[in-house]
Amino acid sequence: MTTWHLRPGDTPGPWDSEKAASLLGNTLLAGLSFFTPSGELCERQEVFGIVRRATLEDGIVLQLRSGEEFSLPPQLEAISPAERGVYTLKSTGEAINDPDFLATWSITRPDA
Repeated sequence: MTTWHLRPGDTPGPWDSEKAASLLGNTLLAGLSFFTPSGELCERQEVFGIVRRATLEDGIVLQLRSGEEFSLPPQLEAISPAERGVYTLKSTGEAINDPDFLATWSITRPDA
């Protein structure tokens, strides 16, 4: 799995409409690590849900179990097929069985 690095001003890579469409209706488990401009880790977040939309404008939009939507960056290169198995969220201990896709992002927050 590739970790995608986003920094202020980054633009998405080429958009592949076919790959984006293949995500729809599938489960995606994503890990996001947020860093200060100096490289200090300030937050980690894990999200899991069903991909409802995937567009360059909206990003990859998940519907979480709560019913809320959560938008991920429009970086298809960060998403890869998941190996079958149980994935445990470090933040909650929740077990996720056989997600379809995995993604990780390292995001540098802009100066406040």
